[in-house]
Amino acid sequence: MLDNNNNQFTKESFIGKWSLVFFGYSKCPDVCPTELYLLSAVLKRLQNENKILPQVVFISLDPKRDTVSTLKTYVEHFHPKFIGVTGQQDQIDKLVRKMGVIYEKVYEQDGKYQVIVNDSIPKEYENSYLVNHSARIHIVNPAGKLFGVFASPHNVDNIANDIATLQN
Repeated sequence: MLDNNNNQFTKESFIGKWSLVFFGYSKCPDVCPTELYLLSAVLKRLQNENKILPQVVFISLDPKRDTVSTLKTYVEHFHPKFIGVTGQQDQIDKLVRKMGVIYEKVYEQDGKYQVIVNDSIPKEYENSYLVNHSARIHIVNPAGKLFGVFASPHNVDNIANDIATLQN
């Protein structure tokens, strides 16, 4: 997998720091921008309190449309330290299974939503499909292991307080 600076992103990329990980996609009309804005507010609050900032990682569920350069522009819009990650669909799916993320790609046809199976996206929907996905924020510890999740609805103060407590 590659990050938004075109560097390899592996399990070792989590080692040595707390990480907040969110799965989504840059064309998301609602959940992703809301959550990334919230995570930027968490970092701002922690920074204002002189706390160690966790690494924030946004992993794309839509590698067909989320290139390295697309993710760089997208995540840095919310915070310059955010890391966007993309890769091959099978790499993402392997990670998704390990982290317990749920998602499906869908498109609307004749007023009904059709689930995309095996990445078989009809040509006319290649740029307009949606990715329905869970909205949990995953916490990865400095050993690179899944530590827990923040279930929605999310709250800046609660997340900042919990992260500050974990780092003490």
